[in-house]
Amino acid sequence: MTRGQALILEFADYTLDPEGGLRRCGEAVALPPKVASALALLVTRRGALATREELVAAVWGAAGASDDSIARCLYQLRRLVPLPDGRSLIRTVHGSGFRLAVPVREVRAGASPTARKLVDGAPTAEPFEMLQQARELLGMMMAPEIDAALVAVDRISTRWPEYAPAWSLCADLHMLRAMRWFGPPRASGAKARSAAQRAIALDAEYAPAWAVRGVVAALIERDTAHGLADLERAIALDPGYFMARGYHALALIAAGRPDEAREEARDALARNSLSSRMQLWYPWALFCAGAAEEALEHLESAIGGPFAVDGLKFALAVTAAFLGRHARALEVAHEAEPRWRSQPSLMTGYAYVMACAGNTREARRALGELSPLEGVSVAPSALAPVHVALGQRGEALASVERAYDLGDPFAAHMPCDPRLAALRLPRTRR
Repeated sequence: MTRGQALILEFADYTLDPEGGLRRCGEAVALPPKVASALALLVTRRGALATREELVAAVWGAAGASDDSIARCLYQLRRLVPLPDGRSLIRTVHGSGFRLAVPVREVRAGASPTARKLVDGAPTAEPFEMLQQARELLGMMMAPEIDAALVAVDRISTRWPEYAPAWSLCADLHMLRAMRWFGPPRASGAKARSAAQRAIALDAEYAPAWAVRGVVAALIERDTAHGLADLERAIALDPGYFMARGYHALALIAAGRPDEAREEARDALARNSLSSRMQLWYPWALFCAGAAEEALEHLESAIGGPFAVDGLKFALAVTAAFLGRHARALEVAHEAEPRWRSQPSLMTGYAYVMACAGNTREARRALGELSPLEGVSVAPSALAPVHVALGQRGEALASVERAYDLGDPFAAHMPCDPRLAALRLPRTRR
């Protein structure tokens, strides 16, 4: 089988390539030969049972293996190939054999995935390396780092204007500015669309550009039909690209399809458990789908990981408050408040926690002190739940209208937000 015909198998956030070996989120994972053989057997079975005899034949051959050898091999496999949610990769079927505990997907190696285009499309190593540095800044999800990343991307696109990934990352950065209210959403969305279109003009098969254009259409332009079409094209171009699936989940919520969004967000997180955005969007999709308890469980397990701690704490505090776990919500909010004060949108979480806990005086004080800082504004979609918790229906509806008027990306999600259920917002709105 040639390289162009090789079949790559994906499971959780791993890929198993017959020629390239095992990788996790693009990084090579070294396995001892016997462990690698055991993994290959189980993955190629795609969830079907592999008997003890089949495992021994595949790993040890005619030499055979003792029960201790099998147990040691599977122990190493579980340790060296952990799943993002802490579950065991292998399920033992007592008296029968073993099977993989997660779904397996197929990807053809000749499909030109996003990662390959990042490298192959670069005229030299320099723009690729500069782009990777900008992507690291994006991962911090804070205004100064995003602005610095935009400066870096502008330098790349000026020197190498035909490098589509630079224009696509520019689009992603502007979209993130809109979502975090680091810039006026409509203006940032227009810049994101323009950069995405430039990338598509340079490479019509570059999945990230289609993904950003789709999420701009769905969340800011409120054109969910065209947004979903662009996102589905991105997924078709690169089924393994986690960000397209994450953006697709957000668009599905905007389309009033939160149950589908939950499954898509779960898939996106499984493909890249190290993404700070996926760690936030997955519990948000659960929350919008009516699974707040499950969202809280995920947030509690993720809070100690290498992710965007402030955003996770915000989500944890708000979810706990919504569920009536006031002691936990107050604990998180009080601990995080000093850092949240420099991020107005996060302070809405503090106000919401106080309102839910019955401390309306403190909630009103926090709400009254919210103001833009260094060009960072407060999303109206984040203010509306606080007003609802305070019993301020008129103010809540005014925030809803303001969110729609200003192109707030999460305005499209408000009909699915259980904190706003009392407002009885229409399921869809153009």
